[in-house]
Amino acid sequence: MKKVLVALFLGIFAFIAIGISSYAVEAGTGNLVVHFQAWEGDYEGLGSHAWGGPAAGKLHDGVDDFGVYYEFNDIPVGTEVGFIAVYWEGEGPNWDRKLTGDIFIDPSAVVEGETTHVYVFEGAATTDDDPGHYIARNDAPNMLTVYYDPSGAYEEELGVHAWGWEGYGSEWGNPSQVFTKGGVAASGYDVKAAMLYAEEDGAGLLVYAGGDANKKTGDVTIANAMDEFLNGEVGVAYVVSKGNAYTANDNVFYNDPATFSEMAFSFQLMPFDNEEKDGTYAVDPTTIIVKTSSPVASPYPDAEDKEEATATIEGWFAVHEVLGEGTYSEDPLAIERVDFAANDTLTAFVIILAEGSELDNSKDYELFFDLGLEEGNAEASIPVDLDREAPVLNFISPSGIVGLDPEDRVIEVTWGQPFDQNLFPRFRVDDNRDGDLTSFVFVPKGGQSVLDTREEGDYTILLRVEDEWGNVTDETFIFRVSKTE
Repeated sequence: MKKVLVALFLGIFAFIAIGISSYAVEAGTGNLVVHFQAWEGDYEGLGSHAWGGPAAGKLHDGVDDFGVYYEFNDIPVGTEVGFIAVYWEGEGPNWDRKLTGDIFIDPSAVVEGETTHVYVFEGAATTDDDPGHYIARNDAPNMLTVYYDPSGAYEEELGVHAWGWEGYGSEWGNPSQVFTKGGVAASGYDVKAAMLYAEEDGAGLLVYAGGDANKKTGDVTIANAMDEFLNGEVGVAYVVSKGNAYTANDNVFYNDPATFSEMAFSFQLMPFDNEEKDGTYAVDPTTIIVKTSSPVASPYPDAEDKEEATATIEGWFAVHEVLGEGTYSEDPLAIERVDFAANDTLTAFVIILAEGSELDNSKDYELFFDLGLEEGNAEASIPVDLDREAPVLNFISPSGIVGLDPEDRVIEVTWGQPFDQNLFPRFRVDDNRDGDLTSFVFVPKGGQSVLDTREEGDYTILLRVEDEWGNVTDETFIFRVSKTE
């Protein structure tokens, strides 16, 4: 009887084994391409440790616009592939230089007869809450959205208002919670990411936490993320938070990991953009506007002692005169106060210098910023952009003097007649900082302010205008008094 049972058991076991083997063969295999991005873009010697089916650790197979990639071929359908990005030394990994934790790629990524692309970022790891990887589908256009707040101030409601995507469509004020933890920056703050699959070429989204006051972007569209709207294509939209109610979209970088990394992970004071009147610059000798590349957490909103919090923020700044290359005045200029918004994070400040510490545009100055933190510190410096250009005064009538040198700007005036105010020339004044200063033009008292129609001769008239920095422009023209027939 025992022999019969053993024989029966062996028969059943053989059937199951044959069935499993038969299923595996019928299921077939697929290929995986794992794309990996390191924030600093250092890929020399970057390899992997991998397991699951025939997947095995190796140096990267190539470099693309995203980063590096690893090809794992002939993976049995249903296999969970494990992956770790790690630098290799010699014949194998140096475990002191891991760039990810354990990534467990979902078995659904292995599709029979297809090659599936998977995206992984530095600092990622698979947990119960976060997959640590993002799978592109071959039957839809894909957009991978990466969002980073350099202050680490991610709202609980943070998500997207989305349209044109499979599985996601948002009612305004109710963000779709698409983001998971995609990686970790050197600061220790999370980087968020989401892969969305487009149903129409007008698909787009904006990142926000539920209202206009906490928008992080304007419209971010798949049309900008990819050249052609094709199934299987992947476009990447990188977003660096610049705080709330920010919709200018100069913080959105399509398929540009290098610029994203620079803006997101290297704290900067933004240079002056004269056309946009944005950035860090001195408005006048006592006022400096400061813009940071990324938000910093403000101690003010939650502080019980508001004066102490204000003093902390003022202590972030120092302005020194530049004495030579790499040398500065020992003592900084005295700051009267620093103005800022009462927000949780800050990107803009206005420094008001104390009396006696005015900037001199014949000198150079450097602005220093330092949070003074032991962990997660942000510090940077930038030359203070001063206004050294005088306003430009252009005559626009009468046509006989437009574009001529001062000695040729002659306006005829009839002798012995009251002066006709309509003969006074028209002009416009533009200043590179202050804009239209036409209404500030005046004729200084003195010899070049007099016209006497009772006496023939040439009378030179001086026009003067001064900008906020004391840059002065003088232009002259001539009233010629003569007897006419």
